[in-house]
Amino acid sequence: MKNVMIVDDETLVRIGMQSIIDWEREGYRIVAVCADGREALEAMADAVPDIVLTDIRMPGMDGFELMAEALKRYPHIQFIILSSYEDFEYTRRAIRAGVKDYVLKHQMEPEELLRILNRMEVAERPTQGSDPLAAEKSEWLERFSRLAREGGTEGEAEEERFPLLRKA
Repeated sequence: MKNVMIVDDETLVRIGMQSIIDWEREGYRIVAVCADGREALEAMADAVPDIVLTDIRMPGMDGFELMAEALKRYPHIQFIILSSYEDFEYTRRAIRAGVKDYVLKHQMEPEELLRILNRMEVAERPTQGSDPLAAEKSEWLERFSRLAREGGTEGEAEEERFPLLRKA
């Protein structure tokens, strides 16, 4: 399942986005629905999305600021802009920011949004609470187990893990 966040200051848009698609059936999970960029950043601390559908013009923190801040923390997130404005400058800024698509709200059809979403390749993301040293720990445990099977000692396992501990 791909995790999706919806960010828009218009209540009707947030409600509509949640209801126009059967998200679960299509392989998506809405992890948060937020009214502005600040709220979205706070929500990301609890549930990091793969894809963010965001408006540009919102009070407080707008969509561009949200993208800049979110990508510093979670570089795997992909953005789709939902806008009411056919403003070339917004489109150009969105392209420069690396958004995956720019959709006009008044022209959006559920089938088109699904096509856009399904085209997106979601990068692997670190899992919540993942251990950055898990691979190293696993490798060390494997070596320790091998030494134990072969009659080695814990001290030999430590020496193998930390070669500088070896006696001269």
